[in-house]
Amino acid sequence: MNVEQALPTGWTWIDLENLANSSTNSITDGPFGSKLKTEHYTASGPRVLRLQNIGDGIFRDEKAHISESHFSDLQKHRVFPGDLIIAALGEQLPRACITPAWIGPAIVKADCVRFKPNDDIVQRHYLCYALNAEPTRRRASAIIHGVGRPRLNLGELKSIQIPLAPLAEQRRIVARIEELFAELDEAVAELERVRANLKRYRAAVLRAAVSGELTADWRAKQRHLEPASVLLERILTDRRAKWEADQLAKFAAAGKTPPKGWQEKYAEPSAPDTAVLPVLPERWCWTNLEQLTEIAGGITKGQKRGPSERVRSVAYLRVANVQRGYLDPSLFTHHG
Repeated sequence: MNVEQALPTGWTWIDLENLANSSTNSITDGPFGSKLKTEHYTASGPRVLRLQNIGDGIFRDEKAHISESHFSDLQKHRVFPGDLIIAALGEQLPRACITPAWIGPAIVKADCVRFKPNDDIVQRHYLCYALNAEPTRRRASAIIHGVGRPRLNLGELKSIQIPLAPLAEQRRIVARIEELFAELDEAVAELERVRANLKRYRAAVLRAAVSGELTADWRAKQRHLEPASVLLERILTDRRAKWEADQLAKFAAAGKTPPKGWQEKYAEPSAPDTAVLPVLPERWCWTNLEQLTEIAGGITKGQKRGPSERVRSVAYLRVANVQRGYLDPSLFTHHG
């Protein structure tokens, strides 16, 4: 791979393969095919480290096991504490982490590579950060293959070039990264605390609003406020008047005379049972959605429609569009 980017004085480009130590199988992938099948997995025993275990510089403790006897047949693929494990399959390649000290007996699975770095050349945490860095991934993208399932084979992985700093500088880089990441983790934790506090504050504001506490001082200064019961009565009267107007329009459109007693078919919305509800501030009253709104359920996406209903595409409102107190139109889909 040709690398044109200039490096600081004393740095050099080096293939990943040349950063491995001199031990046998210092770079190896996991067993394929019949060597490790579904039936080999057990409820306990030596660990199998898979793609699920490899985060961006973070080991994820997802557990899978094989028997001691099968583990003894796969020693070529064994992983030890401090080894790097590198994902060779997935959307973000390469992706690497360091095997933790507590891991115990373990092997890597197919599409994972165990890498033993040469400690005289490269600091393993530096190498882990370098492999996960976006510039490394951009360079690797030129050799990644596979449609739908991006993959690097062992030879391709070995050819990935890493910017190598002098060893003392590597240690300083790692220390500085960890300092900055610690600050970032602290900032993220603080942000989560702020979010939690905002959530509680929002809930408290809404609770005060619907109990009357939020406007208690304002309400005490008013002398001529209309009682909510009067407003509700007006809403119900207007609602019935609209229904009657709609019915008369339907009769007129059909050329029919309204039958006797047609107004009695109006379904008066039921009122809430206030016996079990708390006492409200003066001039407030209880109501419900049935009294205030028209309620209708949605359709099932993909539900068959008649030809006339497929003429044009219309916005399809989903649960995802309904946010906390507002409608998010950017999440609309269309149905036609």
